[in-house]
Amino acid sequence: MALHVLRKAPGTRSRLGIVVPKRVAKLASERNHFKRLAREFFRIHEKDFEVPCDMVIRRIGARKHIEHREFEQVAGRLLAEAQIMAWTEKAEESG
Repeated sequence: MALHVLRKAPGTRSRLGIVVPKRVAKLASERNHFKRLAREFFRIHEKDFEVPCDMVIRRIGARKHIEHREFEQVAGRLLAEAQIMAWTEKAEESG
């Protein structure tokens, strides 16, 4: 999974874009599953963002299925590296 982030001015809303190419996930159900996980993560954690931002989550790699917990750990770590959201082991466990 790759994350592209553009910080925005305070007081604006964060937005989410999701890219899942057919060459990575051949079946529509696989692409939709990934998009559902991304939207759910964004909806739940948007209030935890330190700054508003536009972000694009892009699926890379040919793994067929990604579990909810694994998606949350990877996305949380990527957002922490981008300094958008604080993410710790404790946050991962409380989910």
